Amino acid sequence: MSPGKAAGKSSGKSTGQLLFSEAVSQPQPISSATPTVDHSCTITPETPSPDTAMESILQEISAVGRCLEAMDSKITDLSTDSKSFRADIAGFHDKVTDLDHCLHTVETKMASLLDHEPELQYVCNNHHHSMLPMSQAGPSTADVCDGTWTLPA
Repeated sequence: MSPGKAAGKSSGKSTGQLLFSEAVSQPQPISSATPTVDHSCTITPETPSPDTAMESILQEISAVGRCLEAMDSKITDLSTDSKSFRADIAGFHDKVTDLDHCLHTVETKMASLLDHEPELQYVCNNHHHSMLPMSQAGPSTADVCDGTWTLPA
């Protein structure tokens, strides 16, 4: 899925959504003296539905991709204008720090989702299960995806 498609997809639900400011992904002009950084990458404490959580994770990954593109553009700008390099390097460092924070948030959200959704965890670990003898392998991925597999009580 392309970053543009993931970013445009929305269910209208706000629970479980990760937020990443568009300001971080928009390159600032080289001449700006004071770089601004928005630390708005947050994670909600509630456990979202799997669909909402996956959608928010895809949106977050898309935002990270846009941020990387903006930083690549900034590096290109800095390499052509060495006089402003020192003024802009602090802002660039802040963007990298924000990106690291948001990647950690995505990792935390994925871990939380896998902890609360054993069926999804089974799909994610299917390569491990496929190496087990058939009697131990459990349901097929298709059974999990179409909802026919239920967890034992």
